[in-house]
Amino acid sequence: MDRFDEAASKHVQDHMLLQQGLPNTGDEERQGLPISNDLLQKRSFAHVLRIPAEIYALIFEFRVSMDALSSYNFFFDDTTKAPWVLGQVCTRWRNIVHDAPALWTIVRVSTCLLQECPQPEESIVEMLKCYLGRSRALPISLFLLSEEYFPEPILKPLLDCSDRWRDVFLFLHPDHLPRFLPIRDRLHQLRTMSLIPTVPNNTTDYMRDMFQSAPSLESLALNGHSLELGLSFPWAQIRIFEANYVDPADILRIMPCMPRMLRLQLGREPPEHMAEDTTNWVVRHDGIRSFSLDSVDEHIEGHPADLIDHLDLPAMSSLSIQCDRPENMEAISELLQRSACTIRELKLDIRFDNADRLLRLLRTQPRLAQVQKLALHDGEPIGGLGFTTALSVASDDPASAIMPMMDEMDILLSTDEPGSFVQRWLGVFESRVNPAQPADPQLPRVQSLKRITIGCRSGSGVVDDSTCMNRFRALVQAGVLLELNCGVGVED
Repeated sequence: MDRFDEAASKHVQDHMLLQQGLPNTGDEERQGLPISNDLLQKRSFAHVLRIPAEIYALIFEFRVSMDALSSYNFFFDDTTKAPWVLGQVCTRWRNIVHDAPALWTIVRVSTCLLQECPQPEESIVEMLKCYLGRSRALPISLFLLSEEYFPEPILKPLLDCSDRWRDVFLFLHPDHLPRFLPIRDRLHQLRTMSLIPTVPNNTTDYMRDMFQSAPSLESLALNGHSLELGLSFPWAQIRIFEANYVDPADILRIMPCMPRMLRLQLGREPPEHMAEDTTNWVVRHDGIRSFSLDSVDEHIEGHPADLIDHLDLPAMSSLSIQCDRPENMEAISELLQRSACTIRELKLDIRFDNADRLLRLLRTQPRLAQVQKLALHDGEPIGGLGFTTALSVASDDPASAIMPMMDEMDILLSTDEPGSFVQRWLGVFESRVNPAQPADPQLPRVQSLKRITIGCRSGSGVVDDSTCMNRFRALVQAGVLLELNCGVGVED
């Protein structure tokens, strides 16, 4: 009997006695006395036991489906939703999870952790085969972490079911890639692919096309040094593309191969060599609606020839840029002017102290006049008095408001003493909730804020300040959706 089976059985007996009017632990209820906590717990547990198995299965499947969206740090996340863990609660739960193939479709394998496992390899292999078999013929989401150690008995069961791979994350040493050749022409259900090689390397010609035949693949992430592998993918069908790059030319060359691309997310690696001369290169892409460009691992220096100087994105409506140099402001303005696009969502990650350039961009760039969501992250300059005053809607001159269509703001302050900065931003928020309107009916109406997200590394001067919290409460009472995050790690 499992650890909770005996308790469950006893609680069922107690519940049956209660239904018959026979108290099992005392005369409290019969005599009109307060019911004990123990009795209440037994009643509650009895109600839980009556939940149909189908409802349990739906709850379990929902939680498992959320796990499929996990990022690559999933090995350090909570694992209490794993089907084998659920099956240890009681016999009933074990029967439910064994009869629900969808619960077994998230497959996580870390060969690094397997090296530390006390179980013999044969037992681990049998356990893996059992797990894969429980999902039957359903598509699976595979998360694979293997830096060096990768025994063939572990790899083979995974390759044998590659025709069921749907969402795949591979973090592995590139020397292991030739062992994946059996998946060629079997990736019929693959829809998302993420690859991170542990070290830089080059592939050989015979293995470049192992991912080429994947008719359902639409989302591709080539992080780390993946681009240097030179692998071929069905570029023409990719709609979401993410990559880290060293040389802008590497990205500029493959962009025309992805005419259906809607979202482009890039990370700049530190330059390791002189970049290829891209003078006079301009790549126009008529489909990209969302473009994001950040540096990788806090590398501040940009490239000799920055990528955004060579792009023309007329359909772009969402722009996210990490601004590591003041010159980025001019480059962004030129990109917007060249693309003749209308930005609805703008995120700027500020890494320099020059609020004047930022204000000039927001004030003078007509392509930003229709911004509905503004996100400003990571810089004390964005909390300066002059900057926050400029973003406020003046009650005596609402016609001069910057970005009058804005109804959502996301602010992240990288300071350990955020109190005064938060107070200034509260002034901005308050001025944009039910704001004053221009007297001229021909001018655009200033939209009222609907959603605010604000984060800071510390709650000092914020959560412990009654005036500050009362101002936040007033915003919520005015109908604003508010998310306040204070503490270490909010930058993530």
